[in-house]
Amino acid sequence: MTVGPQPLYRPDLPCAIVVDQLGYLTRPYSLEVQVLDSAGATVYARTPVDVGTPPGNAGDDAVVNGTPGADQLAIGYYKPHTYDPDGVTDATAAGRRTVRYFLRLTSSSSEVVWDVLTEKLAGGAKSDGRPRYLLVADLRDEGFTTSVLPEARAIALIKRVSRLVEMYTGNVFAAVVKAISVNGKGGSILQFDEPICAVGAVAVDVNPFTPADLPFGPDLMRVYSRHLTQRLLQPDDRQNPKIELYYPQDFRIPSGLASYTLEQLVWPRGQQNCHVVGAFGYTEPDGSPAGCTPQLLAYACMLLLQKELPTVASGDLSEEGTDWRTTSQRTRDQAIGRAAPRTNARPGDPILGAITGDPKIDTILVSFMRPPSLGAA
Repeated sequence: MTVGPQPLYRPDLPCAIVVDQLGYLTRPYSLEVQVLDSAGATVYARTPVDVGTPPGNAGDDAVVNGTPGADQLAIGYYKPHTYDPDGVTDATAAGRRTVRYFLRLTSSSSEVVWDVLTEKLAGGAKSDGRPRYLLVADLRDEGFTTSVLPEARAIALIKRVSRLVEMYTGNVFAAVVKAISVNGKGGSILQFDEPICAVGAVAVDVNPFTPADLPFGPDLMRVYSRHLTQRLLQPDDRQNPKIELYYPQDFRIPSGLASYTLEQLVWPRGQQNCHVVGAFGYTEPDGSPAGCTPQLLAYACMLLLQKELPTVASGDLSEEGTDWRTTSQRTRDQAIGRAAPRTNARPGDPILGAITGDPKIDTILVSFMRPPSLGAA
């Protein structure tokens, strides 16, 4: 395994993450894409994505990994290079788009179909490479007109509230493909701080002069992403993301370097010595391989965006969001009494606006907060 640069994350393009039934990023037998407008009319006809050659079709290396295609950003992560939402392949007006994927993991497997909602923006606003949890079209559906919220400012506020909810909760709410390095603890469990959507390549350092020189294959590991692979939410693996080593029936000890072997089946102790390429993020199951942004989180983003509407120069931000704290009013003298935010929990009143100043938003955000760190680094 080569520890290279991070895969390119492109939320402005209809990228697809392909995951097998065990939670591993994989190269599929076939992947096709179709794009529809808000009325269901075809914007971009069903077209194959160039995923390369599936495993086992050519060459020694291809028996395991297959051969990469032109649309591959990383194994199991693809973008249809022939579709450009700002170009001639999408010449229709701006608005909501439905990107529909058609997937076959093997030549004999049944076809899996799922939809991803996105949009074409007026003026072709480009991505900053970070997830956005709302569409401008969602804001229009809720009554944010162009006179109240022009498109350029809508995009800026969507970016702002997306970063705010990540800061408040400690989670990212989209599947982002990246390479990370964590500490081995000398046990069979490799713990992560981010929920796992899927895992690709895994390797550990054995020789200090050759990083990631001992790869681990799916035959030695279990990936805990059952909220996506099994729709299992009790227990919820997003609250305890990990990879576990285990003995299969036909176990063989991989050959390593130096004195390290896998006889004990443990992740060797070290600092950032275990390297994982995978898709990470807090998503909810929706039938797609990597899940989608939780609907309640998107709703909290919209409520938070409403609080961000006043501009700094207007001075309205100083009183924004304080009505819920009002305990008394006197209209003649215009006296208003307000309660202070509290952090003590009680049923139905978990945080009382201690995060954003609005208990309705905070009650949602608390349910998505990252658990205390379990030692991954």
